[in-house]
Amino acid sequence: MGTAKKKLLENPEGAFSIQIRSVKKEKSELASKAAAAFIAPELVDMTAPEDVSGFEDKPSWDVAVRFQDLKRFAHIPEKEKQRLKRRAIEGILDRAHRVMGSVLRPEYSAVVDYRTFLDKGGRGELDVLATLDEDLARGHSSGVAPEEILRFDARIEKETPIALVMDASLSMTGEKIALLSVATAVVALCVPARRLSLMGFDSKVKWIKRFDEDLTVEGVIERVLELPAGGFTNMELALKTTLKALYSYRKEHSSVIFISDGKYTEGADPSALAPRFKHLNVLKLGRDQAGRDLLLEMTSRGNGRFFEARRISDLPKTMYGAMRTLLR
Repeated sequence: MGTAKKKLLENPEGAFSIQIRSVKKEKSELASKAAAAFIAPELVDMTAPEDVSGFEDKPSWDVAVRFQDLKRFAHIPEKEKQRLKRRAIEGILDRAHRVMGSVLRPEYSAVVDYRTFLDKGGRGELDVLATLDEDLARGHSSGVAPEEILRFDARIEKETPIALVMDASLSMTGEKIALLSVATAVVALCVPARRLSLMGFDSKVKWIKRFDEDLTVEGVIERVLELPAGGFTNMELALKTTLKALYSYRKEHSSVIFISDGKYTEGADPSALAPRFKHLNVLKLGRDQAGRDLLLEMTSRGNGRFFEARRISDLPKTMYGAMRTLLR
């Protein structure tokens, strides 16, 4: 007879006691597991790692470069994605400011009356000679209010509307879309929101901002970062839609900036539409010469200027140079 069976026969009560203790232990373990299963969700969140993406401590620019990938990852909590988006926007805006140095606000000088001086921002100084000439022309009339005679040498901001049209096809991902966001931020810092329209395109048109919409620079950057990368490139559709918008908002004299590598994979030859623009400026991306002749033809027929960023990293700086040229 085995030892266990012998002990059971000699002391049945002791064996029963061992069995009870075993059952109690199993019940206790089950209760602990059940309690763990019913922990309140907020307590689970508190104990979860805060940096699921692994990008919380990385530079904001790195976040911007990887943002389109990070936003697609299902395992990253939505709250963390929103934090990453804010940091990506900060990184892009910081780089835009570094490219520009100071914000470009092109102005021109004009002698204006008192009301116009105030309406245009009140920047400038009293023009004494022009004021005396006005007083003399009125024959020193005592019935004229002094503000009717005053003349000012005013600095008035140029009101040049800008329509930015950007290739957002599959090739514009990762660092490219981050640099495109920086270039867009440069434009948005130079041009007041009401005088700016922004469009991305691939096989379809994707409006980022229309002329009549007030949107902060941060809002512009966010929308560019959210642009989905498409497949084909329909330059003809982009130009047709831009023309329609310009005439719809009575902005046909706007300076259009068309950003592309010049290679279209859908639609007809876009150069046929170029003469319908007042100012069609082109910014070519990349060293590839395949689309260069087409873009030069569009520029010539569209009465515009041609700019070129041979490396994608040069895009923000090239864009700022283009803005200085077009707004002066």
